[in-house]
Amino acid sequence: MSITSHSEVVAGGGHDFMVVHHLLVRGSNREVGRVLTDTARQSGASLPRAADQTRNRARRRWFEHNWPQHYARMEGVAAAYGRDLDDDEFDFSRLEPELLPDPSAVHCSAMWVPSRANTDGRASVGRNLDFSTRTVSELLGGSCQPGEEPVGSRPYVIETYPNDSAAAIVVALGDFTGCVEGLNEHGLTVALLADDESMSDATTTLRPTLAPQAGLNELHVLRYLLDTCATAQAAREALYEAKQYDEYAVAHYLIADNDDAFVWERNTHNAEYAVDADLDGLCVTNHLLHRRTRPSDIPDDIDGNPAANNSYGRSRSLYASLARAPLSADALWDALEAVRAQGGTEDPDLQQPPVRTLWHSQYDIEARSVRFEFYLGDTADGSPRRSAQQHFWFERDRSV
Repeated sequence: MSITSHSEVVAGGGHDFMVVHHLLVRGSNREVGRVLTDTARQSGASLPRAADQTRNRARRRWFEHNWPQHYARMEGVAAAYGRDLDDDEFDFSRLEPELLPDPSAVHCSAMWVPSRANTDGRASVGRNLDFSTRTVSELLGGSCQPGEEPVGSRPYVIETYPNDSAAAIVVALGDFTGCVEGLNEHGLTVALLADDESMSDATTTLRPTLAPQAGLNELHVLRYLLDTCATAQAAREALYEAKQYDEYAVAHYLIADNDDAFVWERNTHNAEYAVDADLDGLCVTNHLLHRRTRPSDIPDDIDGNPAANNSYGRSRSLYASLARAPLSADALWDALEAVRAQGGTEDPDLQQPPVRTLWHSQYDIEARSVRFEFYLGDTADGSPRRSAQQHFWFERDRSV
């Protein structure tokens, strides 16, 4: 298969908050890695040097032995930079135009609706990606620098058709080699959400490393599953087998297929949990689920903890929508709209830095397709201004 690629802006532009690119690539994973590198470099990425060459070598060997698809893409990264992949001075495993900031601004919501609870008999996943509207400099306490874009304002929808692994449609935000959500041609659908409970719990041993380790960081976990698994059950087994760590944010994950879903959580460095759905669906926000008898058991609000209460409230709202099943596609959209991050004065404790729902996505698992609406800015009355729906689906013979 010869390599072909195409990139275009599909939402936003001009004076909008967001500009969304769609990148489509066909070829080997090595060739995909090379195209991702060229695209990331256009967005300001540079080849990172390894702070610890021994650790960097261990990382590379871990990928080679456990995630050959990513290792092949690393070969493409190295080739694009004219380097030898075995050069321990450089880290070829990541392509970061912009490092992710403090994850405390992330307040996401997601919901799996199985076929039996869906009016059209097809399983769906709906998701809000809620994130800060500020720049990295502002999040670090400084002022916006000339030409600096808000950290969440340049997502890429990356569609890949490698000839040596499953096709995938993912959204990359920060690192082109990972993703924050997506699906593969088998119907496996994944989404990352911040685990705010662990981040605020002084008793847990989980904290971001802020440095690469051997294994999977939170942006690589989902890409790894999409490359190597066809079902939620296969993903459970793969996660129990794989070495994982949190580099930027302590996270948990919704993983679903047409008939099965679970939330993957790690609450300490040596405790892992696959939390299965207990009703006709599964909802997840930013608090841990494995500590409850059932994931639908939502804690009472906590005095003086608006962030936790916000997570609990969004979960209650989603489960209330699920109780009205069967749900149509429009009803799922409305359920996520009811818990969007909208700013204003109704929730001032969550407005520093200001947070918005940067996009809403809805996955039709059986159809292997996804629709997005992207945040473009606020209207005069403070309500969100969004893009037209963008629809992506798998076509093995799609021309570019």
